[in-house]
Amino acid sequence: MIENYIAPVIVVVTVQLALGWLLKNVKKNAKVIEGISWLEYGIRLKILTSFFVSIVMGLIVLYFIVDEKYDVILGVLLFSALVLPIAIEVFFVRIGFDNEKIYCYSGWRQNRVVEWNEVESAKFSEISQWWVLKTKKSGKVRVSIYLSGLEDFLEELSKRGLVKN
Repeated sequence: MIENYIAPVIVVVTVQLALGWLLKNVKKNAKVIEGISWLEYGIRLKILTSFFVSIVMGLIVLYFIVDEKYDVILGVLLFSALVLPIAIEVFFVRIGFDNEKIYCYSGWRQNRVVEWNEVESAKFSEISQWWVLKTKKSGKVRVSIYLSGLEDFLEELSKRGLVKN
C-alpha cells in the first residue's frame, strides 16, 4: 500500500528541489546596459531548458534508427508540447526598464515599449508565480519570479506606488 505513494512523493520532492535550485540562481540586481536595467532568465534555467531540448532532438534522431516509429513520434510530440513553451519563455523573453519606460521583448507577442505612466496596476499571481502589470494601451506585462533583476524591478514599482513593500 505504501509503495503507491512513493513515486508521487519523489516527484513532489524532486520538483520542489529543482525549483529551489533554479530560484537560487536568480540574481537580485538587474544587468544594466546603456542605462536600461534588464531582467533575464539565468544560466541554470537556460542549461536545464537546453537539456530538455536536446532530449527532443535525441528522440528525433532515434526516429530514424528504430523500427517502432509510432512510439517515438508520440514521445517527440508529447515532450515538445512540454518543452517548447519553456524554451520560448527562457530564450526569447526579457524585460528592460529605465526611468521612463518598460521594454518588453517576448516570443509570445509583438515587442512593446510601455511608458511608466501607462501602467495602471501591478499584482502578483500566486498560481502563475509572476507579476502582472496592467497597462492602459499595451495589454498586460508579465514578469516571472525566475527573472534575474526582479528585486530592482519591484523596487521601481514600489517607488511609483504600484507595489507596497
